[in-house]
Amino acid sequence: MEKQTYKFKDKNIEDIFTEFYINKKSKKEIALKYNVSYNTIFDILKGLSYSKITKILIEKYKSTDFLSLPNEKWKDIVNYEGYYQISNFGRVKYLSRIDAAGKFWESRICKQHINMGYKAVRLNNPDLLLNQEIHVHRLIGDAFIPNINNKCCINHKNLNKLDNSLENLEWVTYQENTQHGIEHHAYDYLFGENHWNNKLSKENIKEIRTQWLHNKISSSILAKKYCVSRTCIQDIVSNRRWYDPDYQKIVESEVYKQRQYYYNKGEFNTTSILKEKQVQEIKEKFLTKNITKRQLAKEYSVSESAIYHILSGRTWGHVKI
Repeated sequence: MEKQTYKFKDKNIEDIFTEFYINKKSKKEIALKYNVSYNTIFDILKGLSYSKITKILIEKYKSTDFLSLPNEKWKDIVNYEGYYQISNFGRVKYLSRIDAAGKFWESRICKQHINMGYKAVRLNNPDLLLNQEIHVHRLIGDAFIPNINNKCCINHKNLNKLDNSLENLEWVTYQENTQHGIEHHAYDYLFGENHWNNKLSKENIKEIRTQWLHNKISSSILAKKYCVSRTCIQDIVSNRRWYDPDYQKIVESEVYKQRQYYYNKGEFNTTSILKEKQVQEIKEKFLTKNITKRQLAKEYSVSESAIYHILSGRTWGHVKI
């Protein structure tokens, strides 16, 4: 069926505006109803045709809010006054206006998307040359939640980043925001066995700390055994990783301090060739059997200077005979 090209009467124009704004019909549905093209309906609603009646109707519907829900309140968005408003329900509205070219832009609810887990919306203000993507919870906080203490963050009380209801939002400091997450286990996935890159279990951690502290196994040997770095082992035994409040008491004890003192000394040094027992033998042989430094160096496969440093106490000074 061919589209009609007859002129609309004023009553038909009013009906088109009523269908679009009140009955929420799409332009395509209205075009099918009146058997005209989509562009014809588009031009009428934009005021590009039948301008005498359409401009009156545009002003009428521009001043009427058909988008609000019951009990929904709207406030202007800072730096976007006249362009956008935010509601207490977390919806963002683009305001109807007529631009400098005389084109009518109808009011609409802006689409929101997810950015870093939060609902966000892109706003544009050509007057101030602003084009920003802003999180919706921040807009709600600025518009509806008093910030008496001038705090910097908006916190979601129930940890649901997509719940932007007024009851779920509050102003907090960075420290309060982090503390709230810790208390409600929001960061558990970053620690211990829950971490995506974790290689160790809680049992492994206990074994590492026991072997390092009581069995005096070096960090390098433990690192090879558990397929992790030496730095990782050092962080575990010092309680910097896998923090345990009970183990912290051990870290602060004299036993740990003594083990830490000898941590890089003697046979615990990764470059050490000799054992503590061999060093005692070297000192005894030199003092009691009058064996020369050269003979001792040859016997224990080390340099003569190494024997000299042992006997003078520059190295292995903690080993007594």
